[in-house]
Amino acid sequence: KEGLIMPKDLFFNLPEEKRQMFLEVAISEFSSKPFDQVSVNSIIKRANIARGSFYLYFENLDELFLYLFESVKKERFANVSKFILESQGDIFLFIEKLFAYDYASYTYKETYSLFRNYVYYFRFRKHSSIKKEVIMPLISMIETKMPITKAFHLSSYRITLDEFLDILETIMILNLDLFVVSETNNLSKDEVFRIFHLRLDVIKKGVL
Repeated sequence: KEGLIMPKDLFFNLPEEKRQMFLEVAISEFSSKPFDQVSVNSIIKRANIARGSFYLYFENLDELFLYLFESVKKERFANVSKFILESQGDIFLFIEKLFAYDYASYTYKETYSLFRNYVYYFRFRKHSSIKKEVIMPLISMIETKMPITKAFHLSSYRITLDEFLDILETIMILNLDLFVVSETNNLSKDEVFRIFHLRLDVIKKGVL
């Protein structure tokens, strides 16, 4: 499938147990360290495989990381259609539902840390943006089912599609910051959601 990150064929020829062990080691590395502290050496040492074997499975560390993150993206995108239908075109209700899902998902440190490294990877390693790498794929997925103008009532807020995308990017950046603050300060769920709604209300008032 075009655009899908896949390992080399030899990786899928490995015994299931060995393949899963390798992936578990890689996930552990990427979810316990910042991206730039993970190395091929650290992975092969824990997985107890030769360095040459790594390159028989993946071209490089970047390809491995992006492959690991595919499952996170698929699961997140699978819930988007449901949230759109439940929100009935209300942009901010959709954002609230997505935040609640993200919070529940990122309560599991593995998923949250992979996502944080994903954002770091594109913002600082590839010098790209959250809009291009996270939001636009989401929008493309939505549009395979329905036009954005039908999915969300942009006209009721008198905003353009570009403005809507800017709003999503701003909120996502704020939410990532909130997850970091929550983790650092050990905030309760109630406190996290209180801060989220305060920030969302400010943005909503600005849009209105």
